[in-house]
Amino acid sequence: MTASRRGRRARAFVVAAAWVAVAATLVWTVLAVVDARRAHDAPMVQRSVAPSDASPHSPAPDGGRAVPDGDAELLPAIYSVTDADASEDTWFLLDGSAHLVHRIQSSGTYLDAFGGEGRGPGEFRNPLALAVREDTVAVAEAMLPVLHLFSREGAFLADRSVAARACDIPLIADVAASEAGWLVLLVCSRDVQRLEASLVLLTDEGAAVSIARIGTPDGELDPFFTPVMAPFRSGVLAGLVTEPCLTHFALDGAVLGEVCHRWLPRRPLSEEERASVRALISQARALGLRVEEPDSAPAFDAVFVAPDGRTWYRSPMPDLPVRWMLATRGADGRLESFEGRGADVVVVGRAGALFAWEVMD
Repeated sequence: MTASRRGRRARAFVVAAAWVAVAATLVWTVLAVVDARRAHDAPMVQRSVAPSDASPHSPAPDGGRAVPDGDAELLPAIYSVTDADASEDTWFLLDGSAHLVHRIQSSGTYLDAFGGEGRGPGEFRNPLALAVREDTVAVAEAMLPVLHLFSREGAFLADRSVAARACDIPLIADVAASEAGWLVLLVCSRDVQRLEASLVLLTDEGAAVSIARIGTPDGELDPFFTPVMAPFRSGVLAGLVTEPCLTHFALDGAVLGEVCHRWLPRRPLSEEERASVRALISQARALGLRVEEPDSAPAFDAVFVAPDGRTWYRSPMPDLPVRWMLATRGADGRLESFEGRGADVVVVGRAGALFAWEVMD
């Protein structure tokens, strides 16, 4: 699953969460990593921090928002957290700024990194998303319909192209692992009046199977067009964040049902957001597109499914528009959430969640 990128030098304070299936609760490991260009700085590691703790944070060094507390332990540089996934006891962190994938044990021990910037085998140009499937790590390029495949130890294996039929400009939005292969979410621009997403399965046999197309009717524009997906019950959940439900697809494209999220709270648009949306609407209508002005922002921008089957959403916090929380619906129908406490980045994946705090040098 993907997270927002920030093109700046920063120290990233990372909170990694692992699901504990027996207790159906979260056990948290806090990792703080600093820019290696400042060798005198030390990251912090704080283990087994429960989400019920009142305040596992301290004031930021610059007097700003809070960052995690912990004991100092030096770790190598991580410049950004673009995406992440975990397999067994190892986290794989995609660092888009450094064009690297970092390997970190769940205990907080830094292992190594692989990748690098370039056009050669095993190198990245604009890495956007990462997923782990059995013994293979896939890194997706944002501007190229290509998956780079590596072993868990970082050895380059192969590149897989992702074909999109009748698509003028295919862009990968996300990648995920399934039982039958790699799930790839493509955003496709067909013409000035058509923007849609395509959900594709890359099988182990080398085939590219089209599962579904997701979009608005011809001539209509969604100001918050954001497709999402997550592996779900031997299939996949997919849809747009502005729709009230996500569709449950089988891997052959059959529609199995839907999962709705009307219970998620919606956040009113800020004045700045409303001005931006109105400017977009004005441009769209000048092109003859039909578009309605929304009265609120989408309730979430990413979705994932925990091993216990519950669907979690990455949602904006009502009082802090640029901050995030993870939300799900409990057995009693009430909203359950874990707040990012001011995190700049919230990455969600099948193995858990990861929060990152970035502090300027």
